[in-house]
Amino acid sequence: MENYFDTSTLSPEEQQDLDNVLLTLESRKLARKMNRKGYVVAAAAIAIALISILFAFTCKPEEQQFVLSTRQGVSSVMAALPDGSHLIIGPNTRMEYSSAFSPRNRAVSMTGEAYFDISRDPRHPFDVELVNCRIRVFGTKFHVSAIEGSNKVEAVLVSGAIRMDTPSGSVDVIPGTRVTYDRAKGEVSSREIDAVSYLALMEGRLKYQKVTLAELCRNLGDLYGRNIVLDEYLSSMRDSYTLSLSNRESFDDVLSALDVMVPMDIRSENETVYLTKR
Repeated sequence: MENYFDTSTLSPEEQQDLDNVLLTLESRKLARKMNRKGYVVAAAAIAIALISILFAFTCKPEEQQFVLSTRQGVSSVMAALPDGSHLIIGPNTRMEYSSAFSPRNRAVSMTGEAYFDISRDPRHPFDVELVNCRIRVFGTKFHVSAIEGSNKVEAVLVSGAIRMDTPSGSVDVIPGTRVTYDRAKGEVSSREIDAVSYLALMEGRLKYQKVTLAELCRNLGDLYGRNIVLDEYLSSMRDSYTLSLSNRESFDDVLSALDVMVPMDIRSENETVYLTKR
């Protein structure tokens, strides 16, 4: 049996009231439907926003590499890094760092020679990556020599603190110390030196103190852009020499100084100089 309400008996005023009630009920139903749709739209908008944020974090621009390099024959080049650190790059040196370099992410890789004046930040150390070893810097002034083709890596600390990490272990370095890592032997050694002599690049003067003739000629060759070849006798000499000269002096002046130190015959062919015992 169906129950229904007969509206034919209602007066016009009562019919109008009933129509108003029915209209109100329909409006509420529609509103509820719209609200449910609104929740779906809002949820979709939030999902799109989250996907956009995730995309922004995962699709970072590709990092770029910046290169600082010098050729043979260049005495020194001054440079600055984004964290405020300063460098003096020696001859025949290549240094790289990423576009991600920042005061919180400080790292460079290099071969050659460079003097570093690093901004101090104990929470964010500065790393110098070399072949088979790394120097971690805690705010300091120091000189690094990692000549391509040489088995030795040397670091001289002028002030502050550094640590050399190698496959053979780590060494904490104090000011006035030279630490040497022999990559061929896997050995690390250190000794006290006159750190001032290693400031030659910064001071515009070259001072080599207590080095062998072979070491001296290798460094001078890089400075003046020449290939200096020693005969067997001269290259095997273990005597130590000290040489101080201005980086404005000519290569011929340097050869004359070497001839005074060790009597030798000098023969030049293009960019190569041959030194033989006299």
